[in-house]
Amino acid sequence: MLNSWRQSTWKKINSVPGVDSSLFFTEGDDTEVATRPGEKGQRARIYGFDDIDVDSSLFTVQWVGAKLAHLADNQILIGQNAAEKLELGPLSADPNVWINGVPYEVVGIIKDAGIRAEMLAGVGLNYRVARQLGEPVSLGLEIKVAPGAAQQVAKAVPLTWDPTQVDAMSVDAPPDPRGLRDQIEGSLQAVLLTLTGVSVLVAVLSLSSAMSGAVHERQGELALRRAIGGRKRHLRVLLALESMFIGFIGGLFGALVAVLAILVVTVVQRWQPVMDPWALPIGMLAGLLTGLLGSLAALRRVAAVQPAQALRG
Repeated sequence: MLNSWRQSTWKKINSVPGVDSSLFFTEGDDTEVATRPGEKGQRARIYGFDDIDVDSSLFTVQWVGAKLAHLADNQILIGQNAAEKLELGPLSADPNVWINGVPYEVVGIIKDAGIRAEMLAGVGLNYRVARQLGEPVSLGLEIKVAPGAAQQVAKAVPLTWDPTQVDAMSVDAPPDPRGLRDQIEGSLQAVLLTLTGVSVLVAVLSLSSAMSGAVHERQGELALRRAIGGRKRHLRVLLALESMFIGFIGGLFGALVAVLAILVVTVVQRWQPVMDPWALPIGMLAGLLTGLLGSLAALRRVAAVQPAQALRG
């Protein structure tokens, strides 16, 4: 496959919409690397870089001198972790390393390899030299894409690279940000709905307790209403309206606070505020229903009030 790699293919891949930059590489076995000939060194993974774009934005390199367009056969890039293990000297001293008794000039240290963090513990050579050290275990193409283009590029690049070997390729792409956003929104909505349900339940129980207490405190007044001709349904309507009014005020206040909170957050974050025009009506309607539910226990108690209790009031 290395022999079929052509500069025109690399250019085609970089012309795919959404591709910012790419880097072709091979991954070999671990090989002993030393800073002096004949001494025991450290084992490091061998990577072969395509000599078309070794100066890729996919990783950050601290170069000895000027940036290189490709690696010569006697030049090597070494990962930062591998350099620390080997106790490599400063780059200003033009250090060399030995692989299988052959010296290589260190022309740069890989400081950041992005998602290929394992490269920091390896060494990179021209891919032709890397292949001479051993057959590659795998070969791949690392691609940096524009935001939101990962899925599109993942489908297009295998066909561009080698249409006859698409089934033999494995493509790892980050998840579609829209799908991830939908998952996050779904999770947030579930949490908010749960909190809303708990809040409504607490409000109903609190209002039910308050209205039941009010019936007990107002027994004299309610009995007097019965004594002057009021019926049970009149008392029930009275308490239901009072409870629904309290719920309405609470729903209106809660909806206003929510709208103001959204405005404050969007202004601070410099976002475009987006609000549902039904937020206030729904909040008030929810308050009315909460008030009605909260009055059910009190309505049962008020039905037991007798006119004779007015004489004891």
